[in-house]
Amino acid sequence: MAKIVELLGPSGVGKSSLYLELQNRWHETDNWATYHDFIYPRKKGSAATFLLKVKSLWAKIHNSDYFWNEGILKNSQRNFAELHPEFMSILMDLIQEHTKKGYNGEDKRFLVTFFTLKSIGRLQSALDRENDSRTCLIDEALLSRIMHLNSPTFSNNDLEKYLQSMPLPDGLIYLNAPSEVVLSRLQKRNKKATIHEGLSNKKISEYTQNTQALMEKVITHLLKQNIPILRLDARKTTRKIAEEAISFLSEKVR
Repeated sequence: MAKIVELLGPSGVGKSSLYLELQNRWHETDNWATYHDFIYPRKKGSAATFLLKVKSLWAKIHNSDYFWNEGILKNSQRNFAELHPEFMSILMDLIQEHTKKGYNGEDKRFLVTFFTLKSIGRLQSALDRENDSRTCLIDEALLSRIMHLNSPTFSNNDLEKYLQSMPLPDGLIYLNAPSEVVLSRLQKRNKKATIHEGLSNKKISEYTQNTQALMEKVITHLLKQNIPILRLDARKTTRKIAEEAISFLSEKVR
């Protein structure tokens, strides 16, 4: 069975850039793989694979160098729900209670449910590959969804319920930077992330700081479970932090 490592960090910190850099460096003989290479075979010699290698925005957005099968996700979601009924019950309660009114005042229940089910499908589809013992890096798994649960009413007790009931990963890569650095990067984007829509820069800064505080509590919880964690400074170059991540994936999570 696969070893699961989650890539965690606040929105805007550079997780997508790191994930793509790791895809570019991955080889079929490695004992680790990003989720997309773990699940979907690359099209040999295709133009999309070439675009991935040169870090094109087209490949980053569309992931068109992979064969996709939405049925895999649907089956995996059902399998996960059957294996983790307590977590699913707590998850639905938390979504109902804390996402009816987010930082922008809008009802986020459908949006959070959609993204969480997507994460569940990714996680379970990797775990269902029982004969594959490689380490699988997932960029949007269950810990990442704490960003969407984060709201003015989401408390430490709610976070503890979530962490105590969820299946924990085998390792964590935490990419972070000071909140002002994250906000500066977000301001340079042409389009706001879904979780930031309708928020002023002041509110985005508040939301980011709250998210980072929650993630620090996640790390404390994982350390108590002796789960290996790699902290990465997002102010470093993507090339440098990718080297650190590869060393961690290859050697620490076995």
